[in-house]
Amino acid sequence: MMIDSVIYYGEVNIIVIAVMAFLLKYIKTESYGGQSSTSILKSVIYAEISICVSDFLAVLLRGRTFITARALIQICNIVYIVMGFGIAILWFIYVINEVTGERHYRLVRIVGIPSVVCAIAVILNPVHQFFFSIDENNFYVRGKGIALNWIIMFGYMLAATVIAFRKYIKTDDPDEKDKCRGLVLFVVPCLISLIIQMNIYGMTVTQVGIMLSLLMVFLNSESRNIQEDMLTGLRNRRGSKRFIYSATRRNASDNIGVILSDIDNMSIINSNYGRIEGDEVIKTVAAIVNSVASEYDNDISVCRYAGDVIMIVGVDLSEDDLKNIEAEIHESITEDNNISFRDYNISVTTGLVAGYAKTQKAVEKLIAEAEKIVHEKKQH
Repeated sequence: MMIDSVIYYGEVNIIVIAVMAFLLKYIKTESYGGQSSTSILKSVIYAEISICVSDFLAVLLRGRTFITARALIQICNIVYIVMGFGIAILWFIYVINEVTGERHYRLVRIVGIPSVVCAIAVILNPVHQFFFSIDENNFYVRGKGIALNWIIMFGYMLAATVIAFRKYIKTDDPDEKDKCRGLVLFVVPCLISLIIQMNIYGMTVTQVGIMLSLLMVFLNSESRNIQEDMLTGLRNRRGSKRFIYSATRRNASDNIGVILSDIDNMSIINSNYGRIEGDEVIKTVAAIVNSVASEYDNDISVCRYAGDVIMIVGVDLSEDDLKNIEAEIHESITEDNNISFRDYNISVTTGLVAGYAKTQKAVEKLIAEAEKIVHEKKQH
């Protein structure tokens, strides 16, 4: 039974440490709100590694009777609990930095008081044995105060979640919303693992929940940084949303023009000539649309809006401008068909809309109107 426990604890903690090492290697400063936020996040990871090491050593020492075994078990459990406090307060600080973009030293000092007091109390645990005790056989026994540890950890995480959720509701920046969504969801695996740890004695899952939460933060950050479509080199939909958000704020004009170019017969091309050929068609149309759009001096974004749909969004594009762009796209595609050696011709169905749009939601309504025009044309 003892050997099984050692193997179980060893496997869990080694996996968590391996994942933490991966995160330390690939976390980039520019992805996490600057040097301060990156340092805080790395501190959380190091604290998580400390929890894993102390947890595994505590299991290895459990029931040992050599002269320093009892003291070492005490130290391992103290480190485990204190690092839990550390992760909770560090996560709170990290969220404050990410949400506000500023360092709040005074707030951190005030909010950090409970965790510091509890950490000192845990260090003195061999005296009062409030959090845990070690029995005569050198086995760990939970004390009444261990619940305080869980309450404080969850309290900090819950406070951070509320702060992130409030920012999520208030902001209309899509990138900020995505970031805040990841910060809010951090608490979910942590909470589930804490509940399991509280109710099933002998399970070691707290560090697993923290690991999953940190992985979610990492993946959320990485996905937010991907704004380029790999096939065409254009912006992807996320990149287009960021452009639209910025464009509606940095331009005095509220006139926005949208053109969608939906490639015709893509399913037939893919079926008859293969998906590699289909990708070449998408790249050809993307290059043509991008070339036509680049002739205009307006603030314009070209993106791959969907699998076979290329979109132009531009500021100060009148309906006449859009019609000229539309005509040039069709002419350029016809010219490409004439000089190519394909067994088929490329064609696109276009939908254009120009209108007043001062917010991102208003631009999205214009895009929806353009989609409706394309759909109606496709039906005829």
